[in-house]
Amino acid sequence: MIFMDGGVVVEQGQPADVLGNPQHERTKTFLSRVLNPTAVTAPESAD
Repeated sequence: MIFMDGGVVVEQGQPADVLGNPQHERTKTFLSRVLNPTAVTAPESAD
């Protein structure tokens, strides 16, 4: 498995390793948002 950011490979390895113990900060951020979408707050609307 590879994880890319901006067209650049930032992490690669077996899926269990990349998903279970990501090393790159961008991978960690992405996975936290995907695996815990309620932790991401929606932007406030300008009413």
